[in-house]
Amino acid sequence: MNVKKYYSGEEIKIGDHITTDSGEDHNTIMKFIDNDKDRDDYGVDCFGALMSSSQAGGIIFVPFDEIASQGTKLIHRKISSDKIINL
Repeated sequence: MNVKKYYSGEEIKIGDHITTDSGEDHNTIMKFIDNDKDRDDYGVDCFGALMSSSQAGGIIFVPFDEIASQGTKLIHRKISSDKIINL
């Protein structure tokens, strides 16, 4: 099951910049927690992503069901080490 999708149906990728909380929090996807070993290692009870958070000023865990909610939007996507696509 591929749960790494935005509400729009696009697949999310490491390095994507998204906004959650209706635009209040700007985040960058850093790591997916999408297998049992990582879930156990990080001590979370569901699959999701680790993100840097502008509001928290650090790293947060966001479940995939929240990433796929209507309140999550893609801000821009890093396509190479030196280019960013703004959406």
